[in-house]
Amino acid sequence: GSGQVVCSPCAAGYFPEIEAQEECKPCSRGCYQDQTGETQCKPCLAGSSASEEGQATCDACQPGRYSAVDKAVICELCSRGYYQPEEGSTNSKSCIWCMTTKKFVFIPPTQRKKEQRP
Repeated sequence: GSGQVVCSPCAAGYFPEIEAQEECKPCSRGCYQDQTGETQCKPCLAGSSASEEGQATCDACQPGRYSAVDKAVICELCSRGYYQPEEGSTNSKSCIWCMTTKKFVFIPPTQRKKEQRP
C-alpha cells in the first residue's frame, strides 16, 4: 500500500505560504486571519492594528490612539495635549485639545463644568 498524507488546515493567525504546503506561516504584522484553513491573511483596517506576527484578530486602537491606514502595526498616540476618548479611532482629527493651567488632563464632556465669570 501507498502512504497517504493527511493535510491539516493552518490555525487562525497562520496561512500556507504556498497552497497545499505542509508548513504554515504566521500572518505578518499589520495583518490577521481569524479562520482556520485559509490561504491568505487579511489586513487590519484603519482604527486597529496587529503588532505581533500570527494574530487571529486585530486590536482596536485604545482611547488616546488612532490608526489612519490599513495594515497598521501600531496605533499612533494623539499629540501631546490632545486626547481621543473613543476606541477604534481612524484619524488624528478625533484627538481633542485638553489642558489645565499646569498639566494636561482629559475631562469627559459629561463632567465638564461651564466656567462662570464674576
